[in-house]
Amino acid sequence: MRKFVILIMVLCLPTLIHSQKVGTVGAQFLKIGVGARPAGMGDAYIAVCNDATACFWNPAALAQVEKREVFLGHVEWFADIRCESFAYTQMLGNLGRIAVFGTFLGSGDIDETTMTDYGGTGNTFQYQAMASGLSFARQLTALFSVGANLKFVREDYGGYSDVTTWGMDMGTFYRTGWKSLRLGMSILHFGPELTPDGTYEDWEDGALVEGAKEYGSYSMPMTFRFGSAMEIIDSEHQKLTLACDAIHPNDNLERIHFGGEYTLFDMLSLRCGYKYQTGEQELYEEGITFGTGFRLSLGERGINIDYAFGEFGYLPDVHRVSMGMKF
Repeated sequence: MRKFVILIMVLCLPTLIHSQKVGTVGAQFLKIGVGARPAGMGDAYIAVCNDATACFWNPAALAQVEKREVFLGHVEWFADIRCESFAYTQMLGNLGRIAVFGTFLGSGDIDETTMTDYGGTGNTFQYQAMASGLSFARQLTALFSVGANLKFVREDYGGYSDVTTWGMDMGTFYRTGWKSLRLGMSILHFGPELTPDGTYEDWEDGALVEGAKEYGSYSMPMTFRFGSAMEIIDSEHQKLTLACDAIHPNDNLERIHFGGEYTLFDMLSLRCGYKYQTGEQELYEEGITFGTGFRLSLGERGINIDYAFGEFGYLPDVHRVSMGMKF
């Protein structure tokens, strides 16, 4: 237990150093939650994840995945923006578990405008972003596991500029031994600052003030998460899981996410969640979420199909679908 406490302190240190709010950060697409199952539970998931989506939430939880698994996910975001994701995980003998993962976002066509062509130039461009990497997790004891990701991150601003960097995620997963209570912790998107290539022109009131200025640097959206989960009902035919995550981002107020999942006959799951932001809740923040899932078992193999819905106040609703295959 003392080693576990020390590890928590080490993982918390970068978050404490960056506790001061710094405003908008870059690579915002990394903050879009991956997977319909966690989304249906309000993203209260880092102590729940027991499938390949652990790559995106808490890499240490990959040690809980018992079989080889493939995950595919799709998100219908705002303004025809789409986000696709995948993950594959398998055992490395007694060494631990390894996984590869990726997420890709595309804006679709955007009309090009300039300071001299307010109505548009007739051309279009696209914003595209991606992150892909490798995960490793190891069970240190029967109750405690650790994991980490190393990933490659890239943003392309319609061909006008782009930025490439690397990032890391670290996590721990701990079964307390008291009933089914478990704790999870992760630090996501830790890495160097991003500096776009190329230059830009500075305009004011329709007049060119200065040309060929270099872009400034901005931080990755580093996020510290701590969560717990427990089965309130756990019988042969039904299971009820409750979860709670506390989130500390480096560019916004702290948040608390609550989620629940009710599973019947290990086949049908119903999920709901709520995201609470400390301070005043913004009208464009996601609040209530709902989801459902269906599991089909084929001997030692299985297929999961999940759907989630999230409401964002004045913004359009968000829909997610995902599929997982165990073999």
